[in-house]
Amino acid sequence: MPLIGVTAAPASAEVSAQALSCVTSAGSTGGWAECTGSGRWRAKADCVGESDKYTSWVNQNGGTTRVHVPDCTFSIRQVVVELG
Repeated sequence: MPLIGVTAAPASAEVSAQALSCVTSAGSTGGWAECTGSGRWRAKADCVGESDKYTSWVNQNGGTTRVHVPDCTFSIRQVVVELG
């Protein structure tokens, strides 16, 4: 049977570890990470020409959580999920 109404997240990358499944997206200067499941994680903005920027740690016990990374001043390369 064909799948109907299924769409992919824009410019995403998936990470699976612990009991988490994560998707990330980056735009011109910012982005987000969204994880489903359980675990401890944070998102990092890989910025161009300046230090990387981080969200606070998320202690997730199920469900889905989306966090937005702090905007980079110039541009962003990618959003990365770090496990803790």
